[in-house]
Amino acid sequence: MRLQFDGNQTFQLKAIESVADLLQGQPRRLADFSTLDLGPMFGSVTNRLDLSTDHLVENLHLVQHANGIAADAELQFIEDTIRTVSGDRQVRFANFSVEMETGTGKLTYISGRPWS
Repeated sequence: MRLQFDGNQTFQLKAIESVADLLQGQPRRLADFSTLDLGPMFGSVTNRLDLSTDHLVENLHLVQHANGIAADAELQFIEDTIRTVSGDRQVRFANFSVEMETGTGKLTYISGRPWS
């Protein structure tokens, strides 16, 4: 899939704002690379989400309301085990779906449920 962004398209800017609004309240964290022991190869700095599930659901409802979309009752999650350099690790991610009508720019769906 290829996404083409045009900053002059109001509907594209509104979609980006809607996604950013889902994360409203997330503290900004700057990576301090001087304290990382990267060893002979570069390590990674992981993304971190500090918002509670309740906060995410509240943000989701605000975005859905602002876009005239029916509110979801709950948030769905992707849960799995991933392999890392320090062993297997259980992970859990909030699952959002963002859909737009092709050609109209209308944000038709943003939910805490998986896209189907």
